[in-house]
Amino acid sequence: MKKNINILLTCVGGTHMKKNLGYIKKSKKFNVKIVGVDMDKCALGRDACHNFYIVPSPNKNKAYIQKIKIIVKKHNINLIIPTSDEESLILSKYRNEIEKKNLKIANIDYATLQVLSNKIATYKKLQEIGIKTAKFDEINSLKKLLKLAKKKKKFVIKPAAGRGSRGVFVVSNQTTVEQKFFNDREIHCNIKRFVSKYAKTITQYPILLMEKLDGPAFDLDIVASHGSIKRLVLRKRRIAQEPDYGHYIEKVPVKILKDFKRIVNFFKLHWMYDCDLMKDKNGNLRILEINPRPSGSVYGSYLSRYNLFDDLFSIYFNKKN
Repeated sequence: MKKNINILLTCVGGTHMKKNLGYIKKSKKFNVKIVGVDMDKCALGRDACHNFYIVPSPNKNKAYIQKIKIIVKKHNINLIIPTSDEESLILSKYRNEIEKKNLKIANIDYATLQVLSNKIATYKKLQEIGIKTAKFDEINSLKKLLKLAKKKKKFVIKPAAGRGSRGVFVVSNQTTVEQKFFNDREIHCNIKRFVSKYAKTITQYPILLMEKLDGPAFDLDIVASHGSIKRLVLRKRRIAQEPDYGHYIEKVPVKILKDFKRIVNFFKLHWMYDCDLMKDKNGNLRILEINPRPSGSVYGSYLSRYNLFDDLFSIYFNKKN
């Protein structure tokens, strides 16, 4: 017999949210009532929800939290699933005001989420536990950025904290034609072009200058319970810069499995998270980032024949959640 669960899903305006909502509705174990929220009244996923509400920006902390509290009470919500970094952070920060006996937020403590939301902090923590990351430099000024940029043949620039490829530059002298991806949020160009046109546009420091890894890109969906892996699904993007073009399900390499057992235990991960990976010049998968919420394209894991949301809901019904 199916169990009933009422969920609140944030940021239902995401590109793939309709597919993710369809994935949730395919559950063979749970009857799921979906309440969706977004700042945009025309959010792409609103019509796929059973109920939809407009909420303030999560940057308006108190107004956002107050609206969430009203919605969860009205619909007797059991589980809040944040799907944006900002909402995951703010909901975790105000957890004590929201959570009750039968209401949980599907994320971990605020301090750990702050680390995962910052690529530099994440890389440093991973190195502390012996996990190899891409080679990187922490850049705190335009002067240091220009000095290093002129010495290298190829590199990638990323904000320390950011999402959705915003503010990313993939720079290489092998690039002959400037290209833009993700609605112009990720720019590919040569070093001369970067130095002359784009370097001075970067105003938020610190930033990450890291080695350029090779495609394709991979998404690793992680479902964990109290620091132990419940499910890992590795998805290879058909096109590295275009997650919209689908994925292939790959077998999780033994080395990645061992590394993530340590990572999940170290951060005491609980619920669902997303990790982006690419290969270094030796063909080894390296971590690009660990996101403090599920992947926007988690629907792709349905190809693995596992419904990761069923795993998530099962964690909720575990008395130790």
